[in-house]
Amino acid sequence: MTDEFIPREIPRVRVALFGPSNTGKTTFCNMLTQHEISKIEPTESARIIEILRDYKRRTVMGTYETVTKYKLTLVDVPGREEFKEQRTKSLTKIVAWIFFYDATDPTSAENLQRMIREELEKERMLKSAIAMIVVGTKSDLGPDPGAVKIGEEIAKHLSKKTSSLYGYEVPHFLISCLDSEDVNLAFLCIERINFELKLPEDLISKLKRKMEKYLEKPPIEKPVPPKIIEQKIEEQQITAIETPPEAPTEETKEGEIPIPPLPKLPEGAEKQLEKLRMEIPPEEQIPEPPVGIPLEETPQVLKEAEIKAEASKIEKMEAPPHTEEHVEIEITPRESLIGKGVPPPEAPHRLIELCETDFDWALANSLYSRIGPFSKIYVVDVKPDKLLVAYDNRKRELGKDEEKLLLGLLDAVSVSETITERPKAMLIISEKLYAIILGKKLLIIQTSNDIIREICSILASLRSSEQETSLAVPGKHVTLDISLEMTKQKALIGLARNLQQKIRGVSSCFILISTNRKIEVAYSDQKNLSKKQIELLEKILTLSKTINEAIGKHRVIIIYGLYASIMILNGDKGLLILTFTERIPSSLINVISKVA
Repeated sequence: MTDEFIPREIPRVRVALFGPSNTGKTTFCNMLTQHEISKIEPTESARIIEILRDYKRRTVMGTYETVTKYKLTLVDVPGREEFKEQRTKSLTKIVAWIFFYDATDPTSAENLQRMIREELEKERMLKSAIAMIVVGTKSDLGPDPGAVKIGEEIAKHLSKKTSSLYGYEVPHFLISCLDSEDVNLAFLCIERINFELKLPEDLISKLKRKMEKYLEKPPIEKPVPPKIIEQKIEEQQITAIETPPEAPTEETKEGEIPIPPLPKLPEGAEKQLEKLRMEIPPEEQIPEPPVGIPLEETPQVLKEAEIKAEASKIEKMEAPPHTEEHVEIEITPRESLIGKGVPPPEAPHRLIELCETDFDWALANSLYSRIGPFSKIYVVDVKPDKLLVAYDNRKRELGKDEEKLLLGLLDAVSVSETITERPKAMLIISEKLYAIILGKKLLIIQTSNDIIREICSILASLRSSEQETSLAVPGKHVTLDISLEMTKQKALIGLARNLQQKIRGVSSCFILISTNRKIEVAYSDQKNLSKKQIELLEKILTLSKTINEAIGKHRVIIIYGLYASIMILNGDKGLLILTFTERIPSSLINVISKVA
């Protein structure tokens, strides 16, 4: 991109990616600008990447609005010592710095510390700096405590400048440059500091939580080169052969038994020791992270349109005929809402394979480009014995955590089909937002909670669709080790009735409170629960448990059915369940979006 196409009034921000070699600077840059990982050679000259970018600020309502457009220039500098001159020449007019070190290697952190001291501070290159952060990379491999400690020292040292001039301390995080969320969170952090001159507490809290998870991983054991081991063995042998025993000194304590001198080795002993020397195996190389699946050219099937229009295409996809009937498997839960049950048998193994349909990949990629960089999109074709998956970036490899997530959400979908007639979509709110659209295939969107209202509007509109879903998901029925009893607490019963009367469209309200080995139920309409209502509540408890196992504790679940929708709110002591025969009021969605 050349300057002639960029109006002069657009702000210009130059951000330096600075650190020793092999710390992930180029990977970070590619993931941020191209949303992909490719095979990378060591950088031998400065790379200048220029893009137009929107700076967005969070509104009072929890959404994001564009404040300004600006020209972002990323300066990715080589980290090797021999390229020092090229490195310093390219670092001009830098206003934001991202300092990189390898969190698995203390030497890398020491090199960054030295480079800052000897290159940047010595030449006064930080005088124009406004925003700074320090990141330790490769944290998914297990960070080294020594390296992390040096990283903290670097951040504290740099904070002397920022705290006196701008009133903030330089943050320090652990990230993986192979994780798009880590990359985007780190860059949004430096972006917000640059434009607002204060720390973005919401982003920092997310990065700190991820940092705690990385610190739980044990550091990798780096093999010692064979030559060093051989040298140490030779030194020990020479010492044992040639070093004469020390004579007892006067400092020997009273009562201490003196060590007798070692006998001299007979002639030829050295040759025998040489024969008995341990063979040192060759050094094992640590495998490089996967570079992903080669990207084939995806046809531009999708035109610029609203997310709603694209999402609805999933219902029109052709699905292969299912030869197996729907089967429910009785499983006792690992742990009920209260108390423990018997461990369940292993569920049938279901293979996950990559989809070969270009349209599925194009749909996932197009939705990803519209929803944002924090998102992950999956199009899942459910077969009797396997799942065919297309997702947002064909170059990256589908991770094990993602496979576990997809299988867990598939179980949740199977349970939801028993709760309401002809479910069309499901929304799950936890630390992230999960939107699942049920059609001929599954469309799964994982994104941040900032767009709850927009997603809810899209999912609610799908409810009116008469398109029949032909998704046959073999699921599991969980027998809960609990009993449901009507509560005698008048306050709970009154609350259930008030909620039904005051929230528009609510047909019934249940409040479930867990106590010792039972669940007390407050119901808005009757004093006693029918058999059908008990079955409904058991299925909802099963769904709640299944989702907790798949993604962690959820806050809200909404199932959009053809004739009724169900909202499940998960509190510390139990569940609040609201059933709707009409569309869920937007005012209630607004409240939920603020809480989330």
